[in-house]
Amino acid sequence: MQRALLLLLLALFASSAHATTPQINVGLLFDHLAPAHSNLLKRIRNTGDVTAYVRVEVTQMHFDADGKVVE
Repeated sequence: MQRALLLLLLALFASSAHATTPQINVGLLFDHLAPAHSNLLKRIRNTGDVTAYVRVEVTQMHFDADGKVVE
């Protein structure tokens, strides 16, 4: 009886822990800003039940004539 009760409690905790996680959707991971534009709108959605923190990093990259990247 105690084993069945323990398994039931573990199943309840496992399902409730899954329901309270952030669900982050960023779409494409990398975006390209066209030379004629100075801004870019990127929507980041959290469809989960709890607050999520997102770190965004913007990097400017230059490609030389040989195709080498300089950040």
